[in-house]
Amino acid sequence: MAWEKTKCYLCDKQAEEWNVLGNLRVRCVECSNFYALSAKVQKFRLDKKTKQLLYENHITKEKTPLLDNQKLNLLKYVKERQDPKGEETVMITLEIFDALLKGGQ
Repeated sequence: MAWEKTKCYLCDKQAEEWNVLGNLRVRCVECSNFYALSAKVQKFRLDKKTKQLLYENHITKEKTPLLDNQKLNLLKYVKERQDPKGEETVMITLEIFDALLKGGQ
């Protein structure tokens, strides 16, 4: 398996992805990020058809595409934890994902 073309789930620009041991690694040149979506994020918060991350309202259980400010929260999280050498991914788990988006509705 090798890197495949995709779009960045955080900035919507062209990127590359590679599924490694259930974690989807994404490398984006546009926003200069290298992050991974855990298997649970992929299962519960990723629409594979539209290639969009989804926010789930915990009260109504409705899932909607992320708003710009929610994507910015995730981008900020990744940027703050980015490996300066760009060799290690920043892991986004379901718990981190939901905690970062809870206030950014």
